[in-house]
Amino acid sequence: NDDAKVAELVAAVEQATAHPLGQALVAYLKPQTTPSVTDVKVTRGIGVQAQVADHTVSIGNQKSLTQPLTTAQQAAIQNVIKSGASLVVATIDGKLAAVYGLRDQLRTDTPGMLATLQDNGKKTVVLSGDSQAAVEHMMADLPLSQTHGGLLPVDKVTAIKAAQAHGEKVMFVGDGINDGPALAQADVGVAMGSGMDVAIDTADVILTSSRLTNLGVLFDLAKRMDNNIKQNLVIAIGTVALLLSGLLIGLVDMASGMLFHEISILLVIANALRLRHTPRKLQNLTTIKDAAAQTVNNEGK
Repeated sequence: NDDAKVAELVAAVEQATAHPLGQALVAYLKPQTTPSVTDVKVTRGIGVQAQVADHTVSIGNQKSLTQPLTTAQQAAIQNVIKSGASLVVATIDGKLAAVYGLRDQLRTDTPGMLATLQDNGKKTVVLSGDSQAAVEHMMADLPLSQTHGGLLPVDKVTAIKAAQAHGEKVMFVGDGINDGPALAQADVGVAMGSGMDVAIDTADVILTSSRLTNLGVLFDLAKRMDNNIKQNLVIAIGTVALLLSGLLIGLVDMASGMLFHEISILLVIANALRLRHTPRKLQNLTTIKDAAAQTVNNEGK
C-alpha cells in the first residue's frame, strides 16, 4: 500500500531493461532511490521479472498476471484498455500492485510515409504487442491495410509466414526486443537506429535515424540500384558483343579491342558510382544533420 515503495521497486526493475515503455515509466515515477536488482528475466511478449529488496517484482502486460483479480482491479485494467493506452501491470510477490497506461506519440512523418507506400502499391500492416484497442486508437486515421494487436513474437512470425505463403514479399520494420524473430523471418528486415540491440543485430537494413522518411530513401535507392544493374549489364554485354563482331569481321584489331573494353569497364564503374549521390538522399542527410543529435543505441553512444 506504499505508493512510493511500489514506484521504487518498479523503477528499479525497468531501469535494468532498455525497453521504451520501461524508460517511460521510470521518467514518470521519478523514484527517490533505486534499489539494486538481481535475477533479471525477460520473457518476450510478456514482460520482465527480477528480485528487488527481497521481493519478486514482475512488470508486463496482462499475460504476466498469475493470480485472480478483484472486481476493482479488473475495472482498473479495463479502464486503461478502453482508453486506448497500452496496459502495463506490476506485481510484487505475485500480487497486483500497480496498473499503468502508456500511450505512444505518433511520429509526425508517419501519415505521409504510409500514404506514399500505399500510393506505390505497397500493402501496409501493423503487427503490435499492444492491445487491439490501443492499436486501433493510435492507428485510427492512418492509411493502413490491416491492424493486429495483442501479438506475441511468434504471432508476428506466423503472420509474416502467412503473407509469404501467398507469394507476397514482406518487409518488416521494427525496433524492439519482440521484433527480432519477425525481422529474421521477413524477406527484408529493417531496424530503426534507435532500436534494441537484438533488433539491430537481426535486421538486414539499419536506418541510422528513427525518421520514417528514410524508408522512402531506401525504396528509391533500391529502384535506382536495380535500374543501374540493368544499365551496366547492357553496357558490358553490348560492348563485348560489338567488339567480338568487329574482331570476327576484321574491323577491330586486338589492341583497339582491349582499349575499348577497358573504357567500357570504366563506364560501368562510373555509372555505379552515381548511386552514391541522389538528390533525395542528399536532402535527407542535410535534414538529419540539421536536427538535434539522437541516441542511436542503448549504450547512449
